[in-house]
Amino acid sequence: MSRACLIVMALLAGGCRPAASALQRSSRGLAQVVARGDEEAVRAAATPHARARLDTAAMLAGPSRKAWSRALARPLEVHAEALLLLPVAGPVRVAESKDGWRLAEDPADFYRQDTPRQALRAFVLATHMGRWDVLLGLAPRRFRTGLTTEALERAWTNGHPAQALREARDRVAAHLEDPIVSDAHDAVLTISEQHRVRFEREADRWVIVDFLPEDAAGE
Repeated sequence: MSRACLIVMALLAGGCRPAASALQRSSRGLAQVVARGDEEAVRAAATPHARARLDTAAMLAGPSRKAWSRALARPLEVHAEALLLLPVAGPVRVAESKDGWRLAEDPADFYRQDTPRQALRAFVLATHMGRWDVLLGLAPRRFRTGLTTEALERAWTNGHPAQALREARDRVAAHLEDPIVSDAHDAVLTISEQHRVRFEREADRWVIVDFLPEDAAGE
């Protein structure tokens, strides 16, 4: 077993469910804030990213306020999950159980494409590890026509274009755990106004349509 796996298992050991208990307390506290109609406190309870999209007016208006307060005070279930940020594998989902924290996905399965985030992690690792076959599979079907692993290797290892690709990849890698907005067919990771990673679903897997910032993509 690798050292990374040993570290993961050590971190996951333990008993009881303190995170779930804390989450339940926070939910009840938020219920009280909603019941008071304290819009500022509701916004303070959200992360900066979620705060920008939070419709507090709809939550606190009329009958909605009572309904939200009741739901937050008595959730049907409290299930704590978290991301374990590993140096090679990137973010790995873990979930709290009555026996402690447990892996919610296989951290050694680096190249899965079941979700946009898995596809993103596979992209970053494949370009670092020279897995051009994996990178080819991460391209949409319409881009794969005529594309070869040899062409990908040349693009990523030779000259100025390779440097631009690697710089964009490294910037994306710094946002592996950022929120990804998705529906059944498309997904977007927004890094900045000029830089978005776009995904689309092909059958049962996700592929990456574009990862370059707008200025680089136009070159």
